[in-house]
Amino acid sequence: MNKAYVLIITILLIGGGALWGQESTKGNWTESDKKEAYNELSKQREIFETFLDSTQIDPLINCIVDELEATYDNPDSVKTDNESTSVISLKCLDQIGFMTEQRPKSSSVKGNWSDEDLKEAYASLEYSRGVMNNVIDSNKVDLLFDCVVKKLEARYTNMDEALNDPNDGISNVTMECLEEEGIFDETQEDPNGMIKEEKGNPNSDYGNWSDSDKALLQKQLDEMRPQFESNIGKEKTDKIFECIKFNFEHAFKNYADINNHPDVYKGILDDCKESAQ
Repeated sequence: MNKAYVLIITILLIGGGALWGQESTKGNWTESDKKEAYNELSKQREIFETFLDSTQIDPLINCIVDELEATYDNPDSVKTDNESTSVISLKCLDQIGFMTEQRPKSSSVKGNWSDEDLKEAYASLEYSRGVMNNVIDSNKVDLLFDCVVKKLEARYTNMDEALNDPNDGISNVTMECLEEEGIFDETQEDPNGMIKEEKGNPNSDYGNWSDSDKALLQKQLDEMRPQFESNIGKEKTDKIFECIKFNFEHAFKNYADINNHPDVYKGILDDCKESAQ
């Protein structure tokens, strides 16, 4: 079975687990928790429809909810366990009769993919749109996706081959497209081939940002809030954002300086998410 589909469902399970209640026990979830789990998975129907027949979706969701109830002490613990959710995903896909190896052999060839493979490529990328909107200008996401699909078509026989590339081919292609299309305007190169460092607001300093820099960060967080709240709720989102604002102001000289230190940026986000759990 294509590991990409199992991965998609596993990610959805781990992400959704943070929203569910705390009163259930293993094998005996409350009706409200089971209903909430079903509703959260139902919100992902558009993703399931990219690789399942519409008649398979409800049986898949029901199977997943039953397996989660039998496996976890309470719904919230779903988010802490990756291996078991992968097993559940695989088991339920098998149970509804979904076997990727039984699909008709792709008619694609390198440089000329079938409509089915092109559709699958775009559908796989579409899953990342919410994240990409928070990383780059949302108006450039389609440009990025077009570039990625074009390169994948030129390098691989079909989408399955691209997905199963052990060398992270899709990630590498994505980075190439980000550079070639100039999507990160902040990283324009100077004549010597070095990336220019952003100077930013001279009125800001470590631990003492200007009001305008604080407002820029707040605007970015406000744009991200709907996605965070849909995944983890308002209370945890508030905690994460307060953590981000405090640490960003003390770790970066100003708002623009964030772009000069992507590793620090990611580290703070990860730490803040962990501290809110």
